[in-house]
Amino acid sequence: MMPPKRKAKGASDSAGDRNKKQRTRTVDSNDNAQLQFPYAFSDSSVPPDVAIEIFGETYHLHSTILRVSSEFFDKSLSDTWWKPENFHSGSDGIKYRYKLVLDKKDPWSSIVEPFPPVSGARGIGTSSGGRCGAEVVDSSFESLEDNSTELKANDNKGESENKEGEEGEEGEEGEEGEEGEEGEEGEEGEEGESEDGDADVQDTISSVLDTYICLFYIFYQTSFVVPDRNSEALRKIERIVKLAELYCAMRSVSQRISMELLAWSARSGMLDFFPVQIITLASKVHSSILFNDAFVHLVGQWANFRHKSPGLNDEIRYLIDKEYMRIQELKLKVDRKLAFYVSNPPTGCETDVKQSLGRALKPFGSSDEEEATFYRKVAAIKGNWAESNLRPLVGPLIASETMMRNGFSYKHLTCAKLDGAFPW
Repeated sequence: MMPPKRKAKGASDSAGDRNKKQRTRTVDSNDNAQLQFPYAFSDSSVPPDVAIEIFGETYHLHSTILRVSSEFFDKSLSDTWWKPENFHSGSDGIKYRYKLVLDKKDPWSSIVEPFPPVSGARGIGTSSGGRCGAEVVDSSFESLEDNSTELKANDNKGESENKEGEEGEEGEEGEEGEEGEEGEEGEEGEEGESEDGDADVQDTISSVLDTYICLFYIFYQTSFVVPDRNSEALRKIERIVKLAELYCAMRSVSQRISMELLAWSARSGMLDFFPVQIITLASKVHSSILFNDAFVHLVGQWANFRHKSPGLNDEIRYLIDKEYMRIQELKLKVDRKLAFYVSNPPTGCETDVKQSLGRALKPFGSSDEEEATFYRKVAAIKGNWAESNLRPLVGPLIASETMMRNGFSYKHLTCAKLDGAFPW
């Protein structure tokens, strides 16, 4: 499959804009009419035969690509769902049409469903109660706009209450004036809430559309743009994985998502800031490198992340707990030995060892210094006795088991070892 044509260097559109704009392709149909396909993801001469509509935006794709990429589409495009009487026919060559059916509780769990060309036709197995066509899309928009509608109703109620206040007696003008001011303030607050609600709806719609576009790009093995900002890039990848799981397409997207995560980790150097998210994604896309490094960083910071990761897989949590306890036992032995050397320094270098260990111990436990920093200071103590006794003692704790940025001096311990096979 040939990739889409790229703009020449010096073009005005940024990489982010290209993901959001319509990509239109013209093909020759059997009747030689020139057909325009918005959001065409391929330059293939074979015209698309599937139309997927999401919040008013239509994407034209090829059923063969969808069936290979997604088990959901492989099943839904089979003869079991699509009977001959339900095929669409027209000059655009589209045989299959889908529309998004919104999940009110979780928009990101919404899924597209096929609908027949005639309203009320059955036999496709949708969960929308026989709804089809515009009914499905209209209901989706109505569901997303429920909050905005309620806020507008509150606005109208506030206006009617103000009118009633203005109809009061002349002797109560002062009080009515105060009530009017309070009503105006209430209206202004409600209008602000209504605007915020509308903005949230538009943000959700924009995010859903952008994620579907990225998923379809991956299906067609073409590039998509990941934001430069670290947290936004990670959220975007998480949303793509969520959609891929929803449409049973992890097998098709795993390699691409793994590459994007590796590139993001190498570019940002912030894997240790988001180890819970990374280890979850790595387990889904089966990336051994990412899983190993996220595991190492999680174990090293488990005291802080233990209660901040309630959704972490139980099997992964067990592996982390097991390795964390092993390292705690090792630390206890090392700390006891160091304490012994402080109180009983070796003969001939009592002062040097005691002072050096004292300087290393002094910042231990403060907010600026962490465990790895402390043990590296102990290992850096000079002298024949220290090199023969202290360095081998703390060596296992200051070892780095990360595959990326190996040797980087993190403040937390990076000596955790993944015992056994990966969870998958």
